Amino acid sequence: MKKKSRNITFIGALCVLFILPGWNLFFHGFPDMSANENRKLAAFPDIRKNVPDSFAPAFDSWVNDHFSFRNLLLNNKMYFDIHVLQQSPIPSYVIIGKDNWLYNTGHEIEVYRGVNRFTETELQSMLEEMRYRQKFIESHRAKMYYAITPVKYSVYPEYLPLNLKQVNSESRTDQFANYMKGKGMHVLDFRKALILAKSDTFPVFYKGDNHWNYNGAFMAYQLLIDSLQKDFPAVGKMLKFSDYSISRKPRLSGNLSKMLFLANGCGELEYTYTRKSHNHTKVDTNEIYKPPASFNYPASYEERYSNGDPRSLKILIIRDSFGYYITQFLKEHFRETVSIFDAWEYKLNPEIIEKEKPDIVLFLVLESFTDSMLDYQARGKSELKLLRSSGVENQSHN
Repeated sequence: MKKKSRNITFIGALCVLFILPGWNLFFHGFPDMSANENRKLAAFPDIRKNVPDSFAPAFDSWVNDHFSFRNLLLNNKMYFDIHVLQQSPIPSYVIIGKDNWLYNTGHEIEVYRGVNRFTETELQSMLEEMRYRQKFIESHRAKMYYAITPVKYSVYPEYLPLNLKQVNSESRTDQFANYMKGKGMHVLDFRKALILAKSDTFPVFYKGDNHWNYNGAFMAYQLLIDSLQKDFPAVGKMLKFSDYSISRKPRLSGNLSKMLFLANGCGELEYTYTRKSHNHTKVDTNEIYKPPASFNYPASYEERYSNGDPRSLKILIIRDSFGYYITQFLKEHFRETVSIFDAWEYKLNPEIIEKEKPDIVLFLVLESFTDSMLDYQARGKSELKLLRSSGVENQSHN
């Protein structure tokens, strides 16, 4: 009798185990942990918009991203991998280095290792695109600046695992920067400045994130302003550390530490810069451009600022996610600052140049995306052809 009772209990427990996740998937009776994967999870497919052949894989992707207790199970697995096996549970996304330093993979690691180097033909093609952009921008009475933002590997290679070796000491970034400078193009490279500035008490990148912190952005800002002043004295004096009150507090999350479900981060500090004197720069909410339909951060696509000084200049910044921090310093120097985060495409955006009529066009490009010049050379010329056919290009520059 006892054996039969145990069997019934066991079978009942198995039924609950099999039924509960499916029931909870649709009725959400038991909440899961929050997802921290730095990506947009798959949406439930619309059967009206999906043909039968595409509905099944779309539904499978949705189930994989939303099955019950998914994040709780992932969290426990990641804890076991990190603290017991001492390895990254998602090595295709995150590398765990020394002293809790985390690194993004993909193109960033390829740049550091020196693989996939540019050919002479590719460099020449990118030079043609640079010259094309420069000519277009100067024809609209503006000046082009192209600045390279470093990946974390380039500034902090000392914390990488010992088995991660470089294939070539000269990276694609070195190739690109040296080639462009040798052909007379003005390219700013922030890597050396950040390497020289970093110290144990002055980190310039986050440990649990692939982005620079405000220290790194401020060093890049100073280098950039120094370059801009040579052509535009009206930009004004460079701001110094003494112009700010710098506060520090523990930083408990970063895009990489979240992916590993590290609730307490990587044991680092957040640095916040606050102007000591009154800051007249204001946010302008009059946004007029529509972000790409596939862009996951539409609220960040366009940002506008004004310092209230009609005598100062106007700058258009084409940026990525690194550009936000440095823009918080740059915006104090300009009558108008228009920042466009165009989904890591770094396009010429000629229609925006035509409409905004800036004095300066600044491309802030992460070094793992310098090859975007290859992707958009032909497309950029197509954009200009469309502008000419619509008559927009011939509008006067006031």
